[in-house]
Amino acid sequence: MKKFIAIITAALVSTAAFAQVEVGAGYLNASYSGDFENSGSGLYAGVSYNFPFAEVGIGTFGVKPGLYYSYYSAKDTFKTGLASTEVKFKEHSLNVPVRLNYNMGLASDLSIAPYFGPVFAFGVSGDADGSGSVLGVSGSNSRDLYDGLKRFDVKLGLGVDITFLQFFKVNVGYDWGLLNRYDGDGDLKAKVNYVHLGLAYAF
Repeated sequence: MKKFIAIITAALVSTAAFAQVEVGAGYLNASYSGDFENSGSGLYAGVSYNFPFAEVGIGTFGVKPGLYYSYYSAKDTFKTGLASTEVKFKEHSLNVPVRLNYNMGLASDLSIAPYFGPVFAFGVSGDADGSGSVLGVSGSNSRDLYDGLKRFDVKLGLGVDITFLQFFKVNVGYDWGLLNRYDGDGDLKAKVNYVHLGLAYAF
């Protein structure tokens, strides 16, 4: 019994020694696909925690949940005959990625970790501001973004973490929007995808 407890304790201590908290931020590009096609830029910031759980081959498998805030703004222009309309979108979201990763050491101070997994996203706030003109007569309007867009989304993320000097990380990835977020009239589709590039510090 004592030997079993010692083995479990050693395993927990070993896991804690390699588990890392990461704080990061970076650039975000959001793009709509489906019946709406536009893109915009923004940023993200948050924290994650990596749990290594199995050494396989030349690396270690781990799972890394996190909590991130993201913001982006996008703009689109529509022209029909003598009418021209410009719409600007803004959205603030909370994102919870759960990433399975495989960390491989390339040198004493350099490692690479490909990852994939779901991202659960929830829109906190957003708006759509429209302005247009017909024959020189202008007008504008503003509405809540979620009057025609669902707040909840699930994405499938794929990317890679590069760690150097043990504590500094570069992350690049792509998150595919899996759900149709359109919530208005008609049988239309709107999926939101993210490209992200950032830096993080692990401790």
